[in-house]
Amino acid sequence: MHQNYIHERTFDDRVVKSLFALCKCTGLPGQCKIIDACEVTKNSCKITWEPPENDGGTPIIHYVLERREASKKTFMPVMSGDNVVEFKIKDLFVNAEYYFRVKAVNKVGAGEYLVLRNPVITEDQKRKYRSG
Repeated sequence: MHQNYIHERTFDDRVVKSLFALCKCTGLPGQCKIIDACEVTKNSCKITWEPPENDGGTPIIHYVLERREASKKTFMPVMSGDNVVEFKIKDLFVNAEYYFRVKAVNKVGAGEYLVLRNPVITEDQKRKYRSG
Protein backbone atom coordinates (compact mmCIF):
# COMPACT_ATOMS: atom_id res chain seq x y z
CA MET A 1 0.00 0.00 0.00
CA HIS A 2 1.28 3.45 -0.99
CA GLN A 3 0.79 6.55 1.05
CA ASN A 4 0.96 10.12 -0.16
CA TYR A 5 2.67 12.55 2.11
CA ILE A 6 2.02 16.26 2.00
CA HIS A 7 4.65 18.49 3.45
CA GLU A 8 3.56 21.91 4.58
CA ARG A 9 5.82 24.71 5.56
CA THR A 10 4.85 28.07 6.87
CA PHE A 11 6.55 31.25 5.79
CA ASP A 12 6.44 34.69 7.24
CA ASP A 13 4.58 37.34 5.21
CA ARG A 14 7.76 38.85 3.76
CA VAL A 15 8.87 35.61 2.13
CA VAL A 16 5.40 34.88 0.75
CA LYS A 17 5.09 38.38 -0.74
CA SER A 18 8.49 38.16 -2.40
CA LEU A 19 7.65 34.69 -3.79
CA PHE A 20 4.45 36.08 -5.32
CA ALA A 21 6.38 39.00 -6.78
CA LEU A 22 8.87 36.60 -8.40
CA CYS A 23 6.10 34.43 -9.81
CA LYS A 24 4.13 37.21 -11.53
CA CYS A 25 3.04 35.75 -14.84
CA THR A 26 2.94 37.81 -17.99
CA GLY A 27 1.63 36.96 -21.40
CA LEU A 28 0.15 38.38 -24.56
CA PRO A 29 -2.57 41.00 -24.27
CA GLY A 30 -6.17 40.11 -25.01
CA GLN A 31 -8.13 41.21 -28.05
CA CYS A 32 -9.26 44.84 -28.22
CA LYS A 33 -12.93 45.16 -27.26
CA ILE A 34 -14.65 47.42 -29.78
CA ILE A 35 -13.58 48.81 -33.16
CA ASP A 36 -15.59 51.43 -35.01
CA ALA A 37 -15.34 53.79 -37.99
CA CYS A 38 -16.52 57.40 -37.96
CA GLU A 39 -15.95 60.72 -39.73
CA VAL A 40 -15.89 59.01 -43.12
CA THR A 41 -15.19 61.33 -46.08
CA LYS A 42 -14.39 60.69 -49.72
CA ASN A 43 -10.72 60.02 -48.90
CA SER A 44 -10.38 59.57 -45.13
CA CYS A 45 -11.95 58.07 -42.01
CA LYS A 46 -11.28 57.78 -38.31
CA ILE A 47 -10.98 54.34 -36.66
CA THR A 48 -11.49 54.05 -32.90
CA TRP A 49 -11.13 51.06 -30.56
CA GLU A 50 -11.16 50.16 -26.88
CA PRO A 51 -8.17 48.58 -25.14
CA PRO A 52 -8.36 44.90 -24.22
CA GLU A 53 -9.68 43.97 -20.78
CA ASN A 54 -6.57 41.83 -20.21
CA ASP A 55 -3.22 43.53 -20.78
CA GLY A 56 -1.34 40.26 -20.23
CA GLY A 57 0.03 41.40 -16.87
CA THR A 58 2.17 44.14 -18.39
CA PRO A 59 1.15 47.53 -19.81
CA ILE A 60 0.11 47.96 -23.43
CA ILE A 61 3.03 49.57 -25.29
CA HIS A 62 1.27 50.35 -28.57
CA TYR A 63 -1.33 49.26 -31.10
CA VAL A 64 -1.09 48.05 -34.69
CA LEU A 65 -3.78 49.23 -37.12
CA GLU A 66 -4.00 47.74 -40.61
CA ARG A 67 -6.27 48.21 -43.63
CA ARG A 68 -7.25 46.09 -46.58
CA GLU A 69 -9.01 47.17 -49.74
CA ALA A 70 -12.04 44.94 -50.38
CA SER A 71 -10.58 43.95 -53.75
CA LYS A 72 -7.26 42.84 -52.19
CA LYS A 73 -6.31 39.90 -49.97
CA THR A 74 -3.50 41.48 -47.96
CA PHE A 75 -3.71 43.87 -45.02
CA MET A 76 -1.30 46.81 -45.07
CA PRO A 77 0.00 48.69 -42.01
CA VAL A 78 -1.62 52.05 -41.33
CA MET A 79 -0.27 52.83 -37.87
CA SER A 80 2.13 51.07 -35.51
CA GLY A 81 4.11 52.23 -32.51
CA ASP A 82 1.59 54.73 -31.14
CA ASN A 83 -0.19 54.13 -27.85
CA VAL A 84 -3.48 55.70 -28.98
CA VAL A 85 -7.02 54.32 -29.32
CA GLU A 86 -8.02 56.31 -32.40
CA PHE A 87 -6.38 57.16 -35.69
CA LYS A 88 -7.40 59.18 -38.75
CA ILE A 89 -6.54 57.45 -42.01
CA LYS A 90 -5.95 59.77 -44.96
CA ASP A 91 -5.23 59.23 -48.65
CA LEU A 92 -7.95 56.61 -49.18
CA PHE A 93 -9.32 56.10 -52.68
CA VAL A 94 -12.68 57.68 -53.50
CA ASN A 95 -15.61 55.24 -53.85
CA ALA A 96 -13.65 52.34 -52.36
CA GLU A 97 -14.33 49.76 -49.63
CA TYR A 98 -11.85 49.16 -46.82
CA TYR A 99 -11.59 46.67 -43.97
CA PHE A 100 -9.63 47.54 -40.83
CA ARG A 101 -8.16 45.52 -37.97
CA VAL A 102 -6.31 46.40 -34.76
CA LYS A 103 -4.27 44.54 -32.14
CA ALA A 104 -2.63 45.50 -28.85
CA VAL A 105 1.07 44.95 -28.15
CA ASN A 106 2.82 44.63 -24.78
CA LYS A 107 6.44 43.74 -23.97
CA VAL A 108 5.68 40.01 -24.44
CA GLY A 109 4.19 40.43 -27.92
CA ALA A 110 0.99 41.09 -29.85
CA GLY A 111 -2.54 39.94 -29.08
CA GLU A 112 -5.14 38.78 -31.59
CA TYR A 113 -6.54 41.15 -34.19
CA LEU A 114 -10.03 42.58 -33.85
CA VAL A 115 -11.51 43.10 -37.32
CA LEU A 116 -14.07 45.77 -38.21
CA ARG A 117 -17.03 43.66 -39.30
CA ASN A 118 -18.46 45.95 -41.99
CA PRO A 119 -16.35 47.69 -44.62
CA VAL A 120 -15.83 51.44 -44.62
CA ILE A 121 -17.06 52.89 -47.91
CA THR A 122 -15.56 56.17 -49.03
CA GLU A 123 -17.98 58.10 -51.23
CA ASP A 124 -17.78 61.33 -53.13
CA GLN A 125 -20.68 63.25 -51.59
CA LYS A 126 -21.79 65.59 -54.35
CA ARG A 127 -23.68 68.63 -53.19
CA LYS A 128 -27.13 69.15 -54.56
CA TYR A 129 -27.96 72.70 -55.47
CA ARG A 130 -31.45 73.97 -55.93
CA SER A 131 -32.03 75.83 -59.07
CA GLY A 132 -34.28 78.60 -58.82
